[in-house]
Amino acid sequence: MEVLKGLLKPRTPRQQVQEWQHRLRNERIALDRRIRELQREEKKVEKAIREAAKRDDIVSVKILAKELVRSRRAVNRLHENKAQLNSISMRLGEVIGTEKMVAQLSKSTEVMKIVNNLVKAPELVVTMQQFTKEMMKVEVTEDMSKGIIDSALDSEDIKDEIEEEVDKRQAIAEGSDQR
Repeated sequence: MEVLKGLLKPRTPRQQVQEWQHRLRNERIALDRRIRELQREEKKVEKAIREAAKRDDIVSVKILAKELVRSRRAVNRLHENKAQLNSISMRLGEVIGTEKMVAQLSKSTEVMKIVNNLVKAPELVVTMQQFTKEMMKVEVTEDMSKGIIDSALDSEDIKDEIEEEVDKRQAIAEGSDQR
């Protein structure tokens, strides 16, 4: 049942990219395998060239050298093909990254719209002005109450100092009277 749904339901771009990357990875592995095979063959050809050279078989050496050059060119082309496959795979990864970024940006845009709808700027300005006025009232009240408390404490301190001074003067006066 799931197989039928998978066949009938179109794949998402992300699923398609993942499938393509999987295929590219398999192709790179196959290219690596083919490169290794060619390199093994090159070693065999090099060995055959050495043996033919020992036998002074110049015709065989030329034919084998030609085969060796063709093999090396084929290996170079396979490396180029592998590099192109890697480049394509990276581009596909870039496409996925770009798609994710676009999706996130659209989500953040939606969130910003919702926040803007929730917080009305003019209403917020009025509320902030009222809040500022109330804070100023609180500061003025606090300053006044501090002033009243300070003056009350100061008057008690002054009364205490006055009484001390009076007591001192009386003590001095009594001391001079007793002489």
